[in-house]
Amino acid sequence: MPTNLLLSVSLKYWQDFQDTLAKAMDTNIYIFDANANPFSKFSQQVEVCKDVNEGNKVCNEKCIHFYKDVLNSIEDKGIFTCPYGIKLYAFRLGTYAQKIGFLIVTPNGNLAGADVEEVNAFVAKANSIYQTINEVLKAVLEKNLLGLRRLELNCIYEISRLMISTVELDKV
Repeated sequence: MPTNLLLSVSLKYWQDFQDTLAKAMDTNIYIFDANANPFSKFSQQVEVCKDVNEGNKVCNEKCIHFYKDVLNSIEDKGIFTCPYGIKLYAFRLGTYAQKIGFLIVTPNGNLAGADVEEVNAFVAKANSIYQTINEVLKAVLEKNLLGLRRLELNCIYEISRLMISTVELDKV
C-alpha cells in the first residue's frame, strides 16, 4: 500500500473554505500536498511572510527549505519556529497509513511575548482546525475513491458559509 496519496480538490472551493476557517479562528492556514509542495495560499498574510515571499505563495528559498525539512521530518504534529521567527503548528493530514498532505497553522500575531494562556488558546485553535480540515479531506477522499456521496466538493463552500453564519451569530 503506498504511503502517499495525492488528492485532487478544487482549489477554488478549498481556498474559500480554508480562508473562512482561518477568519473564524483568527489564525493563518497553509496547506502542503503529500510531496511537501505548496497546495493552497496563505489564508491571511503574516507581515514577515509578506515581506519575504511574493504574493500569497511561499517562494523565499529559506522558507521553502524550512518547510521541506519540517514536513519531511514530521511524524504526526509539532510546533516549529521558521527562519524569520514565526511560531507555527504543523500537522500531518490523513490517516496513520495514508499521508494526504500537511497543515500549517500560524497565529496572526507573534507568540514570542505571549503568556501561557495565549499559547494554550492558539494550540487549542490549531488542534480544532486540524480536526476540521482532516475530517473534510477524509470525506472528500472517501467520496473520490469509493464513490460515496457523503460530501460533494461544492459542499465545502456550503460548510464555509455555515461557519461564517455561526461566527456572525456568536457576535450578536
